[in-house]
Amino acid sequence: SSSSNNKLPQGRTGRGMDTRLLIEVHRDHNLPDTVTLNQKTVLQRIFRKQTFVSHEQRKGGHVSPLSPIEPYLCDMLIILSKLRHALTPKESIMLINALIDGTPHQIALIEWKQKYAYFGDADKLGEVGPGYFRQFMKRIEELVSARGHKYELDRSNWTTYQNFRQMYSCIEDALIECGVAIKLDKPVWMDSKGDIVSKEDADGMKVAIKIIRPEFCMVDDETGMNTCQRGDGRNGGQRKIGGRGCKIYNVVSKRDRHCTLVGFTNLLGKHVLCVIIISGKEDDNSIRAGIIDDLEEVCDENEPFYLSTNMGPAGKKLPGGPRCEYLGKTMPAFVTFDESGSMTGPILKDCLKHMDGLALFDDFRKENVYFLRYIPTPEHHWHVCIGHPYDTSYWQVGDSTEQNGTFKNDLLTKRSHEQISSLSIQPTDIIPLVNKAWDASFARVDSNKKAIAERGWFPYNRALLLHPDIRSTITKQEIEEEKILYWSDDEDDEVEVVATTPQNSDDILTGCSRESRTNNNKPQFDHVDMI
Repeated sequence: SSSSNNKLPQGRTGRGMDTRLLIEVHRDHNLPDTVTLNQKTVLQRIFRKQTFVSHEQRKGGHVSPLSPIEPYLCDMLIILSKLRHALTPKESIMLINALIDGTPHQIALIEWKQKYAYFGDADKLGEVGPGYFRQFMKRIEELVSARGHKYELDRSNWTTYQNFRQMYSCIEDALIECGVAIKLDKPVWMDSKGDIVSKEDADGMKVAIKIIRPEFCMVDDETGMNTCQRGDGRNGGQRKIGGRGCKIYNVVSKRDRHCTLVGFTNLLGKHVLCVIIISGKEDDNSIRAGIIDDLEEVCDENEPFYLSTNMGPAGKKLPGGPRCEYLGKTMPAFVTFDESGSMTGPILKDCLKHMDGLALFDDFRKENVYFLRYIPTPEHHWHVCIGHPYDTSYWQVGDSTEQNGTFKNDLLTKRSHEQISSLSIQPTDIIPLVNKAWDASFARVDSNKKAIAERGWFPYNRALLLHPDIRSTITKQEIEEEKILYWSDDEDDEVEVVATTPQNSDDILTGCSRESRTNNNKPQFDHVDMI
């Protein structure tokens, strides 16, 4: 009968039952039409008696027998990297094998290999190999394999929380001493614009001083350049077009003339002075002024008004260096020559004298007639602070991507364009090239403000003390001191010590020595330059 035909043996289902079940599940769970349930996959899991599959299994393959300890392995590799002792993949495998040797995890590994038909060397049954490590790197998203960068031993000894904190403290004393900043009664939270905000909206640490004359605080750093193009790389991976099967060449200039550019920027992000130091024993007016070959001379060079009619920024044959409009006055570029083509102590003094000669700061001096003169050169009114000697990209504004990085990238492009119109780059092309790259880098106020704020200079929030690389060297004693100074009102804050490194280094070089800071007869200055 029909009823007897519908009876099935025990453990069997009717024809089409699996299809109907999948339809019901799809309907009961309101799954969209784009989601399909693979009938073969469902039957296979039922056959294996493994209807629930973990997240690791869904990614493919078996569950690693070392999965319980892999988070700890991940943390260990990350900490070693922060301590500047990153391991290679081979060294990481050796570390893992050393850690599991003689432990229950090694026994679990051996049983796992025996279960899944391991045919390798019996002596290595309790060890992991490159295959395991490749899968381990895929599973752990926090880890990445990348090219390592060299970190000198002297640099590692210097780049510590203690030294960066001392740098901030010394320059903070100098700012107060010069009268361009005042000490606040109580540290406050500020955002990147210098507005007092809540802790949640703040950047960096609490601010203990208020810089009241940021226009008189300068930051600067040097960046090198050369007319020779042999060492130029591809600008951002730039490609050239040519015939298939042919090697593509570009003509480059071999003429070597080293020079250095220094951009003075105040804490408001405004460019104040462009300094260009060109290698050479003697002064050369044609190099100093620069020559644009594409422009015609207004009059013959023997005419008495040749320089006045042909020199200037607006489409003139002799453009001169970048000019800065500052405090209502025009600041011409300071171009000088030196055998090394690099910054020296006398040149730095000449730069400050150049700004003094234009009387940029006369109004400020009239308000502060009690200020003494800069030591040891009494003709100047400057206090110069020299910062941390290593990892300058952390704290120097001039070494930032916004200034140095953008300048060099734009210079590389402009220099390539210059090569198209002439067979080689001449020393007289240096000034025109600098003019073209200056506007896209050092002259951009908004990007300068960003670089200054990120380094904790204005507002003076010591932001770099929270940088992971620097914070990894903080000690427990320094944590307690920091809590008292900057976190005393935030009792619920938990400050974690990532690593502790005993510090025993001398004071960082600054324009204000330890003795002068403790001397009651402190010198007074008009403005500060941070190098």
